[in-house]
Amino acid sequence: EPQWQDDGTANVTVETTEPDVTIEYQIGGTDEGRWIPVEGGTIEGIKNGEIVYVRITDGEQASNPQNKKIEDATVPEKANIEVAPANVLVGENLTATVTHVDSGIGVDIENSKWVMTANADQIGTSDEDISKYTEKFTASPETIALDSSTAGTYYLHVLTVDKAGNKTETVSEAITISAITGTVTQNGQVTWSAGQATLVLQTTESQYTIVYKINGQGDWQTYNGTSITGLSHGDTVTARLTNASQTTFGPEATFEIKDETDPTVTVTAQGSPSTNSITVTAVASDNESGMKESVVYTYSYKKSTGPESSYTTLEGADNISNATYTFTGLTQGTTYDIKVEVNGDIAGNKGTGLAQATTTTVPGADEGLQTGNIIASPAVWANEKASITLTTTEKFQIQYQVNTANEGSWSEPANSPVTVSDLDHGNTVYARLTDGTNVGGHASISILDGVKPVITDITTNNITYNSITVTVTASDEETGLADIDTYQYYINKESSPRNTSTSNTYTFSNLTIGTQYDIKVVVKDKAGNIADKSVIATTLQDKTVPNDANIQLSTTSIELGNSITATVTQSDGQSGVDINKCKWVLNTNSSNNLEETEFTNKFSNTTNEKILLKPEQAGTYYLHVLTVDNAGNKKQTVSEAILFWNQIKILIMTIKDNGWDEDFITIELPGGLTWEQYVNNYGGKDKGFSIKNNKVEYKTGQPLQKDGVDVDKSEKIIENAMYTDYYF
Repeated sequence: EPQWQDDGTANVTVETTEPDVTIEYQIGGTDEGRWIPVEGGTIEGIKNGEIVYVRITDGEQASNPQNKKIEDATVPEKANIEVAPANVLVGENLTATVTHVDSGIGVDIENSKWVMTANADQIGTSDEDISKYTEKFTASPETIALDSSTAGTYYLHVLTVDKAGNKTETVSEAITISAITGTVTQNGQVTWSAGQATLVLQTTESQYTIVYKINGQGDWQTYNGTSITGLSHGDTVTARLTNASQTTFGPEATFEIKDETDPTVTVTAQGSPSTNSITVTAVASDNESGMKESVVYTYSYKKSTGPESSYTTLEGADNISNATYTFTGLTQGTTYDIKVEVNGDIAGNKGTGLAQATTTTVPGADEGLQTGNIIASPAVWANEKASITLTTTEKFQIQYQVNTANEGSWSEPANSPVTVSDLDHGNTVYARLTDGTNVGGHASISILDGVKPVITDITTNNITYNSITVTVTASDEETGLADIDTYQYYINKESSPRNTSTSNTYTFSNLTIGTQYDIKVVVKDKAGNIADKSVIATTLQDKTVPNDANIQLSTTSIELGNSITATVTQSDGQSGVDINKCKWVLNTNSSNNLEETEFTNKFSNTTNEKILLKPEQAGTYYLHVLTVDNAGNKKQTVSEAILFWNQIKILIMTIKDNGWDEDFITIELPGGLTWEQYVNNYGGKDKGFSIKNNKVEYKTGQPLQKDGVDVDKSEKIIENAMYTDYYF
């Protein structure tokens, strides 16, 4: 029988009983000359399906060959399947380690497959069944990951294929994937503290973990095993069980946090009731969800002798935000039942509180009402208006009026303290006591502002060589700063201000350069009170010469008799240009160090002043500008060269065969120019001249000569030249 090797080939052992012979073999044929002696009695490297031919020979004669087809027809052994673990929860890690076994030609791992199904019956190994195995192996042994996302009982089907194509199916033991069925319940009642609720959860399946969400928001949180705190009325807690790795979850349970307990309301009478009023204060508390941020109160009352149905709510006492309320218009010496309904706590529950109080009796008229029972506080100023507070120690109300004491003009009675506001400087406030019917004698107080304005700061800025800007910061917390003539600006202790205005900024101008000044600002309020503050400041020094003048020329050369326009702008970055001292002159001197007496013409503008330049003689001229600043610093600026030329004529002869030719050229051109200027700027090219290698040439290609030497481009043109001076 063949012995199969790891490389998929087989070894075959052959032997003979004949002496003195050799065993020979060949694979797949019996051609003479291809027989191979068998060494060691074993033929190696035979592939599956190949036919081996064997014979014996004594060296001269050979027996008829015998043959045998070597093939593996035995199916592989059952695969070894180790599932870990065999029972899991949905979503937990589930693997199987599969080892293929084939004692013959060996396992063809690339064609070996697997699938996990809910059916324990074998799938089969026929060609039609192969496609049902959906996953492939890559090694043996190999650990494969199994899908645990769905609960149920499953079986792993392993198809082992050997290299000869033989197949074996192996079915694993049952694999159980379970879901969590247990639920979460509430343990006891929700408890409350400081407006926050605490919920305790429980489960009978302690092997699982409780996770929860609040109001369906955020990630699932792990329950701490004790409680969920910090809950509010209206919150919804959703809880469920999960395994340790949180890969599967049980059914969700929902717990709604509700506060169904009414707030507690305590009603207390404030002070002693008057003859016709009772003041109560309601304090509401809620030990569950807590009170709303803004609660409202409804105040009702009835005579204690009246039935329950006689409770009355006055206008303005229904759903108000005040925790204190005064019942007025009551009958003196009468006991009243007070009821306050508060709405409410955060959960919307309302609370009700009760109290009882008795009005007093108005004293007899013989006791009288004395001046001095009302005390007025000092005036308090805000936004240029004053207010005072009127108080009394008597159990009566206060009335007041301003600037008059006419009957019928008194304010409505009000409980002490009473604030009288919107008062002006000079007003008089009159006040008296009343129980609603009787009144006492009145007293008065005058409202006066005797406080000076406050100057918090005085600064100087934008200081130049001849000006100083001062800014004052002032305020008046009483009547306010005056509407007119608010600020007066003085300098160097002058008796009269330089300026009086409502502006808190003023610029002193026409000052002397580099001089110290004592500046004072006087500020006045609406009551006529004044305050002042001083500051010392010095104008700037200027030792810097002005900037170079900007000279723009309409052209730099022109025929004599015409004019050139020069546009001049002068500037100084310090004290500024003194245009009255700025001058100019046009001459043939290129130096920028002229005597000041040489400048004969004056300027009238610092910017873009236009000057007409028109000398009487031809030549090269320069425009000189003398700029002087307000500090007396001076700067001379010289323009570029300006050429005023005369029109001239010259003759140029042509020499041929060492003799003068009658042909000659007569040209007109600007005298005093170089040949280069003439060629490049004044029409020389149009006349046929050019510059090559720094020499002058004519359009014929011949160099222009003078006195037997080629003319250089930098030479000036000879005025009134004869034919003997220039020639080709």
